[in-house]
Amino acid sequence: MLGSGFGIGANDYSKFSFDAITGALSFDGTQFASLQANSGFLISWDIDINATPPLF
Repeated sequence: MLGSGFGIGANDYSKFSFDAITGALSFDGTQFASLQANSGFLISWDIDINATPPLF
């Protein structure tokens, strides 16, 4: 399953967090990106997690 190495399944956004005030985007408590504050970013809308296997 795609994403299984990160301990997530399809459409599982529970380990992501976004602070709209600071723009901090985190996964499992670790910030990995800084986005524009008050950008309207929505985890479930702007991050795509699916179970489609990669094409080789």
